Amino acid sequence: MNEDYFEWLPAEIIERIFSLIPGRSLGWISLTCTRNYNIANSAGLWTKIIENENLVISDHIDNYAQNLLQHIQQAKERDPESRLELPVLPKLWYILAKKVRLNIGRNNYKEGLIPHFSPENAVVGISDDYMVSIEKDKLRSWRLKGKWIELTGYTTIDVSPSQYVYQVLVAKNIGIICWSFNELGGPGENDQRNCQSLQAFDTEDNCNFLWERKRLLGTKHQFISCQNDKIVMIDKIREIIEILRPEKEGLISEIKLEQPRHYMRMLNSTFTLTDKYFVLGGTLVPENVPVVSCWRIACGSRQILTSNRPVCPFRSFKKTAVRGNLVFGLLNRFRLFCWDAITSQVKYSVDLSTASPGDDEASAAWLSLDQELVLTVHQNESYVTVLSQDGIHLGSIRQIPLQLEDESSMVKSCVEQVIVRGYTAVLRLVSETIDQSVCEIVTADLTPFIDTLQRRRNGENAISLIAYVSITHNVDPIDQHGAGACYTVFNSTKIVDIQTLGIKFYDFLFTGNRFPDREPCQH
Repeated sequence: MNEDYFEWLPAEIIERIFSLIPGRSLGWISLTCTRNYNIANSAGLWTKIIENENLVISDHIDNYAQNLLQHIQQAKERDPESRLELPVLPKLWYILAKKVRLNIGRNNYKEGLIPHFSPENAVVGISDDYMVSIEKDKLRSWRLKGKWIELTGYTTIDVSPSQYVYQVLVAKNIGIICWSFNELGGPGENDQRNCQSLQAFDTEDNCNFLWERKRLLGTKHQFISCQNDKIVMIDKIREIIEILRPEKEGLISEIKLEQPRHYMRMLNSTFTLTDKYFVLGGTLVPENVPVVSCWRIACGSRQILTSNRPVCPFRSFKKTAVRGNLVFGLLNRFRLFCWDAITSQVKYSVDLSTASPGDDEASAAWLSLDQELVLTVHQNESYVTVLSQDGIHLGSIRQIPLQLEDESSMVKSCVEQVIVRGYTAVLRLVSETIDQSVCEIVTADLTPFIDTLQRRRNGENAISLIAYVSITHNVDPIDQHGAGACYTVFNSTKIVDIQTLGIKFYDFLFTGNRFPDREPCQH
């Protein structure tokens, strides 16, 4: 007589065995019987599996998992005789995060298009959760979290002929329209006397008007941007940085950061804001030496981060980034520095290319990091350098070249934007031929670099990861007239590609049946 000795084992031993099984296999095992399902339905077990498989649970995945759990609970209430326990939340996290990773690897997505009413006048602002577009007097907003993309507001607003919109900021559920105008009534944005004002609208309440901030200095003297749902105002005249929290009642000032007058020229586009630090690149006066200023948000204290090697005064820090207590600064396309924000000491610096100060003026400089990896520029403009946070070179990423009938017509391909969410990277490249420019969006799974890290410490070679092009579109001539006219956003489940004629979006969580002839994605 055959006996099932597995049934004799205590639940604690079985759970220990289950912890050694990959999540996908454990999902199948949990369907074999009620006991296995209930034993495998452990929050600690699935949390460990998520960690072992290098899955990162974003707010979007957590939000959908919470909603899914509510629907399952309602279904269970309709069937009170069911002996199955409600699935634990980490199990749903795993299923959804694994599905997104597999779909990104398979280029399996559901796509949509939001056309512009007036492409030549469209200005778009976007965050991970919301998107706002203004075209002349038409204002629209969308919610990006949850299923698909949902229109949440449409209205018309009064626009003066002397005003123009130079940017749209989105923080939490508030869209902020940034207007610029000449104090004499003219629209000349290049006039030294230009001024600006801010108008806020509720993206969750049909774009209802909330408040207005007037009498701000012009764009030449006051830089305004948004990061981590905070508004940053850099006053170049008074050399004061103010960090504000947007609320429905108005902008709430949280802290003002100062520096000695005429001490450092601030480079506005290089700032990084976290809960602990505000970091900004610049050059010392009058030495013209490139430096990075680092303020501690809690107390407002400031320290200057400098190079530990001679630096040409014509170079400058193009990008900064912060991870924990580590501050990173990209010196042109030439060298990457990493400082300890507590001691202000250089932890390491890595030479990335042999570019001279004037060589990279037409090339994009970018720096992106998440988890344990740092992605930045490469000697080859169409490649991506991948480093560990402690400066170990792990390898590079390159896309499969664009297939052309006449290979001799290719001029060059250049990485212009890199976004990292968890262990997924989204690259935007522009490939130029003699007669056209093509924008390529490339996705790459970064987990092979995690496996490479230990091998690199043991002296093995770096790797070169080949990434597939997921999305392509031609770059319209209007795109080439201004920086940022075509750009990409990735919020961990959706890629939003903002183009001249409209906004394309690609959903990797709610894919529908895009490939009916292909075997369904197992997760």
